[in-house]
Amino acid sequence: KVYSPIGVPKVLYIEPQIAYVGNTNGKCVKINMAEVARAIAEKETEGFVKICFENNKIVGAVAFSERAEEIISLISVLMRSTLEEAREFIAPHPSYLEAVWEALRRFEP
Repeated sequence: KVYSPIGVPKVLYIEPQIAYVGNTNGKCVKINMAEVARAIAEKETEGFVKICFENNKIVGAVAFSERAEEIISLISVLMRSTLEEAREFIAPHPSYLEAVWEALRRFEP
């Protein structure tokens, strides 16, 4: 199988982490970490997750938060799926990954 460079995540290991993948063109949905149950419980509400879409696919994202590395890794995998397939992802509760789950549900093509 040929390697595909689509969705290669990049991470800046600062506090909190900044991670990104793809590009932020298209229609985007932003979830503030103050809306994420795990972030609230751990008092780590600084930051956000922003996911961008084009043609019913994820084309890129930025995560500025605790666990941004994990969040952007998941998004890079979901970039290879259709929006309908990506929406089948179910995040554990409570987790930082719920920001991805919520953004997928809020996106309206």
